[in-house]
Amino acid sequence: MKAFWVRSVIYVELISLVFLQRFAITFGVKQIPLVLPLTFVVMTILFLCNAVDIARAKLEAYTLMISMLILCAVMSIGSLHIALTSLAALASVYLLWTVTIKDPYRPIFPDALNVFQWSIAVTSLLSVFQFLLQLVGLGFLDLNSLVPTHWMLSGFNTTYHPPLMNIFKSNGFFMLEPSFASQLSALAFIFEYRYFKRISLLALYMAAVIFTFSGTGILLILLAAVFAFKDFLLPNKRALKYLLFSLVLVFPMAIAYLPVYIERIQHQLSTGSSAYARWVSPFIGVSYLFPAHTLWGAGPGSESRSPLLTLLPPATSFTVLPSLLFQYGVIGTVSFAIFLYACVRPYVKSGVSSTIIVSLGIIYLLLNGTLIEPFIDFLVLFLAVIWSRENAQPNGTYQHKSGLSLGARAP
Repeated sequence: MKAFWVRSVIYVELISLVFLQRFAITFGVKQIPLVLPLTFVVMTILFLCNAVDIARAKLEAYTLMISMLILCAVMSIGSLHIALTSLAALASVYLLWTVTIKDPYRPIFPDALNVFQWSIAVTSLLSVFQFLLQLVGLGFLDLNSLVPTHWMLSGFNTTYHPPLMNIFKSNGFFMLEPSFASQLSALAFIFEYRYFKRISLLALYMAAVIFTFSGTGILLILLAAVFAFKDFLLPNKRALKYLLFSLVLVFPMAIAYLPVYIERIQHQLSTGSSAYARWVSPFIGVSYLFPAHTLWGAGPGSESRSPLLTLLPPATSFTVLPSLLFQYGVIGTVSFAIFLYACVRPYVKSGVSSTIIVSLGIIYLLLNGTLIEPFIDFLVLFLAVIWSRENAQPNGTYQHKSGLSLGARAP
């Protein structure tokens, strides 16, 4: 019975991260993403079921990291442009990364991954429908038209259409932005191609990536193929046939909208592009801190409050590394890197293929637009970090039909 509850709450968490990411709890002008308190409730239930515990190595690295970040915050305490609530949010979100699943429940992982796959299948299908409805002149259907504004997270580019076409980018109906819809469909495509190999879902995920007209999904697939080549592509000669077949299915529509993709590529090469705003502009902002704030940074929350931001393009989006460097300097960044290593190292040693951690790492480090994004942070937690356990004891061998195994008996 306990195993049933453990499975259920993990499934609920993954489903919620997909379908509830746009919802918020609103207090005046302040908003809390709904997935934030929900995840703490899920983690509390897992503790009550004695299904998780705190990994000592991760806790020690977390303590070191928080100590260094507090030190960096103290060094910038005189600034008028810091927000200590930002540090508190970081500490609370990443505290959950110290949690790990106990050995008897580790075989839940393949089924949990499959739940994620089917959840993204739903949003991918909705992405395709959103595109087709506009194509036949029925307009763009979005969650905003059905849910009161104060229940929805603000500050995201939920609806957007490229300059060369009068069609909005698909956002999977439930996704925060078209880019998130593209990335998660691409992530599901990668997992499907590597583990489950269902041709209909491969075609669906690829169609969704194309019809979101967001380059981050395609970029994710390409980077995963490069950085996880040995694990992602080489062992999957049969799956390669499925990949080619799925590409054939969506090729005619992709060709029809080739000018749109060419325009997007040209746009990404300009200084006003989203690529420039995500991968170049933030590091220019970091360079403005040299040398006075190189070690300690400009202080927590300064990436959204510092007057230096007026020197950068308005669309500048700080990914994890420049965000750390800007707020907490070299000392804070190094301590955070040690914490990330402590979280990932046991997962790599557990014998699970590298495709999952590499793909999630690309989203988290390169494509995610902020250091504290509960939706992304908790997705990485429940698809990778929580399954990362030092000295996991294999009580027999449980092999899922997908080929995934964490080396323990199924509960």
